[in-house]
Amino acid sequence: MGLELYLDLLSQPCRAVYIFARSNNLPLEFKQVELLKGQQKTEEFRKVNLLMTVPALKDGAFTLAESIAILLYLARKFKTPDHWYPADLQKRARVDEYLSWQHTSIRAKASTILLHKMLMPILTGKPVPAEKMQSLTEDLNVVLNQFEEKFLEDKPFIAGTEVSLADLLALEELVEPLGVGHDPFEGRPKLTEWRRRVEGAVGKQLCQEARQVLLNPSNFSADKIPPEVLEGLKKYLNLYPLPLVFSRRSPLSEETVPFFTPTLNVLINIGPPKQRTTLPHDPSSHQDGHWGWRTTSRRRRRCPGEGPQPPPSRARLGPRLPTRGGSGRRRQ
Repeated sequence: MGLELYLDLLSQPCRAVYIFARSNNLPLEFKQVELLKGQQKTEEFRKVNLLMTVPALKDGAFTLAESIAILLYLARKFKTPDHWYPADLQKRARVDEYLSWQHTSIRAKASTILLHKMLMPILTGKPVPAEKMQSLTEDLNVVLNQFEEKFLEDKPFIAGTEVSLADLLALEELVEPLGVGHDPFEGRPKLTEWRRRVEGAVGKQLCQEARQVLLNPSNFSADKIPPEVLEGLKKYLNLYPLPLVFSRRSPLSEETVPFFTPTLNVLINIGPPKQRTTLPHDPSSHQDGHWGWRTTSRRRRRCPGEGPQPPPSRARLGPRLPTRGGSGRRRQ
């Protein structure tokens, strides 16, 4: 039995795996799983991936989830050209560095724009407010600057002079907002040139083919979503109001940092909630994005909005009493 790759090309990791497999002529059978129709919840697919997410790979009796794991498995199994995942220690480290960084940066910010502009009109009947879009765009621009300055620098590709898995995954993350009319490449010549090089290396026509589902506006309409899935999304919105990026206040600074961004895989798999529960970041019970850390130990619990507990003041302690062993108790 050959290899089977389950995917939905609306998903950016799925597109990356699809383009990688096609550009290397890997003998895979592609099986469509439409997330918006809830096809990942079928018993048949649960046998392939209990997590009910795509992409998923089946190699005989062996099954594998998660896009990065699948890409590395395919690269090693079929011994694809070295540039995809270099044997050189430092070049491979550059690829690994980006793969470790991208989840809470490029993916978080780019997919949040798509989710807002796609889901808010469907679930509320209203477009995303202009001030909210401006805030989301500014957040994306921050990570785009980091990507250009840290990962691209003055190199043609992330790992050096040749395209790698890091470039392919990064590109598909960045084209995701194009599905809702937001162009992250606008006004960024360095990023635009990098995109041109990556598409040239893997095949521009192949990239366009992989993005047909994403760039078709009719795929983002309420009539494309089954009523039960739509109802689950509406109840999710009532329970977890947009924005869909939960955040907390960093203990090291006043910056609010994201800790979870639900992807399309996550949102579609969420069923209707039975009752309202308290979220780690719930505007109705917390202030300024702080968490109320609650523990079962004897330490005093920190209230919502309260900063870190200061260390005990040494001014209250008296001088150390001399003892024979060189240590002693403090005079109170």
